[in-house]
Amino acid sequence: MIHLNSWPLLLMIFLFVALTACSDGGDNGISPSDGDESVSDGDQDADNADTDDDGEESGEDAEGDPEPEVELGPPCETYADCPEEEVCRDGHCATPVVPTLNPDALRRPSNDDADENMLVNGRLLRRAAPSILLGTFATNMEFSPDGTLLAINENGFGTVQNPDNWTNKKHMLRFVDAASLQIKQEIAMPRGSMYVGLRWNQTGGRLYVVGGEDERVHIFERQGDEFALARSISVDGCYTTDISFDPDETTLYVTCDLQGATVAVNLADGEQLWRLSAGRTAYMTALTPDGKRLFVANWATVNRPDDGDTIAVFDLEAGQSLGAIAVGLAPEGLVFSPDGSKLYAVCNKSDDVFEIDVQSLEVRRRLSLHADPEALKGIQPIFAAISPDGKTLYVTGAGENLVAVLDLDAGEVTGLIPTEWYPTDIALSPDGETLYVLNGKGRGDGPTEYLGEGPESSREDHDAVGRQIFSTLFKMPVPDANALTEMTATVVANNERQSGYFDFSLGNDTPLPSPGETRESPVKYVFLILKENFAYDSAYGDLGVGDGEPSYALWGEDVIPNQRKLARAFTLFDNFFCDSESSIDGHQWAAASIEPDWVEKTWVLGYAGFGFSDPVVSVTAGTIPESQFFLPHLIQQGISVYGYGGIENFGAEAFTTYRDSYMADYPWNLGQEWLDRDRGAMFKAEFEKRLADGAMPAMSWVFFPNNHAFGLRVGQLTPEHWVADNDEGVGIAIDTIANSPIWEQSVIFIFEDDSQHGFDHIDKHRCPALAIGPYVKRQYVSSVAYSMPNIHKTIELLLGSKPMNRFDNLASGMYDIFRLRPDTTPYAMEPRRYPEKIYEGPENALTRLSSTLDWDDIDKNPEAAELYWRYIKGTEPPVRVDAPRRGRKIERGESEP
Repeated sequence: MIHLNSWPLLLMIFLFVALTACSDGGDNGISPSDGDESVSDGDQDADNADTDDDGEESGEDAEGDPEPEVELGPPCETYADCPEEEVCRDGHCATPVVPTLNPDALRRPSNDDADENMLVNGRLLRRAAPSILLGTFATNMEFSPDGTLLAINENGFGTVQNPDNWTNKKHMLRFVDAASLQIKQEIAMPRGSMYVGLRWNQTGGRLYVVGGEDERVHIFERQGDEFALARSISVDGCYTTDISFDPDETTLYVTCDLQGATVAVNLADGEQLWRLSAGRTAYMTALTPDGKRLFVANWATVNRPDDGDTIAVFDLEAGQSLGAIAVGLAPEGLVFSPDGSKLYAVCNKSDDVFEIDVQSLEVRRRLSLHADPEALKGIQPIFAAISPDGKTLYVTGAGENLVAVLDLDAGEVTGLIPTEWYPTDIALSPDGETLYVLNGKGRGDGPTEYLGEGPESSREDHDAVGRQIFSTLFKMPVPDANALTEMTATVVANNERQSGYFDFSLGNDTPLPSPGETRESPVKYVFLILKENFAYDSAYGDLGVGDGEPSYALWGEDVIPNQRKLARAFTLFDNFFCDSESSIDGHQWAAASIEPDWVEKTWVLGYAGFGFSDPVVSVTAGTIPESQFFLPHLIQQGISVYGYGGIENFGAEAFTTYRDSYMADYPWNLGQEWLDRDRGAMFKAEFEKRLADGAMPAMSWVFFPNNHAFGLRVGQLTPEHWVADNDEGVGIAIDTIANSPIWEQSVIFIFEDDSQHGFDHIDKHRCPALAIGPYVKRQYVSSVAYSMPNIHKTIELLLGSKPMNRFDNLASGMYDIFRLRPDTTPYAMEPRRYPEKIYEGPENALTRLSSTLDWDDIDKNPEAAELYWRYIKGTEPPVRVDAPRRGRKIERGESEP
């Protein structure tokens, strides 16, 4: 069985030799970690462990020669017992060794139309075939019955209809020629919105498309070589999601995601025949070929994923429910075997496929995409296609940018096909010889000034991360065994790239243990400080160190003196990226190191104004990953934690199981009634109390959100005030820790939940991040490509924790930022410089816009990046900002206060 973590040992040996050869021999390092860092499933670990153990037990090296005797230095208990140039290792003073940095770790993301790109999470895209660009976040495609056309949806921010009025955005239905991959036609949805469901009738003369927010199903009919809207059917009280219809095309079956219902509609007159509960979140449908039974996937049902979600079953002749079948977590794609006797349900959170007997409704098999079904999750399968002979299932793996080839006779994965970013759907040509792969995030993002390269209707400039990510489509022949072997190796290398960041072959004396090491770190206390929405260049573009663009800087020394002082004094990351595109998924990534497909698909519909309410991370069922959240994950391993905020870690159990794991009266949400200065004072008081009581937790989560700011309104505090207040809160917290008895044993990480309130010349995902502490390098800029899971991985290694899922498991620890001996010089807080200033006027376009926006919750003000730019600089931003429909355009010439 082929799996990401079970590729032959020969490949790993080859990679190890190659990476060692290109190591620079310097003090900082990056490379494989004896197989442990890039794997946790156990498949490859066992092989590598056997090889390593054999050599150690025999006392011989790889050539069979006796190992040289090592001369031991003087005995020691701590580094203080040794000369300054030495460390205390295994009870003896020794010359220090550190991992070696692989220069490839310094690579920056790219999103070119090329065969290889690097994502913001450090993984590679090496697609199997050239691709075309489509609209924003396409999630479904359907072949016409004759196999000549592909109908493709759009589920992202939407496509601008008029370049002179860029707030007029609509989802587009696209028809692509299957042979040439040329876009033949684009149709704006009648009421602007679209969701997942597409379905052709048997002749290919009609296409049914769900509207989602508009509570309609739209029917497009062929008129010559093109399609036109023929009619729309209203399904009141239903966020129309997916559709099926009977063989006679007389009855339409519609799922309603937000209402958890399935509705039968008479196609002749549009009358609702019946409406039945399908579960909490009714998603994709599958109708048996005889039209007698309908299966509905409930993709976000359970609050805590201990058991599984369900597939609802309906008897259509009787118009009644037959109950529900328990399957894995977050079932999405539903595919029948060619003879209709079996149904395959693809489960996103549990990385598996369930085979269901259509007649008995019994689960016959659970087919894991891992060699070990209990392995860490993160492949994130979504949809699947089955071969005409029913022997092979092709499954998209959005989390690792692959298509898994599942042998249904053997019940195991036989190979992997590389895709572009976040493959959402896959289709087979009717003859079964050609694969078509739809990639929701395409080739990635890019700098703020990146110009859209989508279809003609999409070509515009874009500002915000998420709004400038276009989907792609490629086609390729079904690979033979030899080609599949090569592709599998490519997928493994793409996803395990960070295992080559550090070479540990000479040893590792840094305070950060190598994966698999049993030694304890001298760092005993970790503080994670989470802030809101800064882009890197907006904070540090003109800092004078690091890769910044001075013209993009918004917040200077007078506004954020503490953070800029810390950036110069300790470790600044200038190649660090938020994996998120908004605050919703930003808090998801910060708290879980993974984002379920439910969050990926729905946050954007709410944010762009297409009718989805914002989910509550860890409370809304769809947000809860199989691996749970970071703080509970640590608690379950006996590691003490405490949250000053961070409520998104605990969900519904915040008031029961975890009620003592956070400060109940700490203001955990965004709001103008709370200053970060006051949050800092609360942190200081609780910190000192816990210090006095001997109850300092190993891990503390601290939330300072006010750099989000609250717009510009006459009679209200200015944006600079709020950002300065945020800096003051951060300064209080750092000063408190740095002047305490535990300072020497502490490390602090500061980063953002996302980067949407600013502009960046490298990539819109790039956000400011700092590491602070005695064991952290001073005046150091780390240009290693890191993102949020790297912080989780580093904390796990420091505290002796296991990884949560495949994202933090495959991430590298941040070895380059640590020094061998602590510098305990404390940090002295800079006093606030910018005054608590009220904006007195005059009224202008910015104040009028600010007054229409909701500033007391996350992700309600997508125009903020442009607003702050125009307010502070009084000029055009780097590009025109295309805010979603809920906002309005800021008129040119009205920007200056």
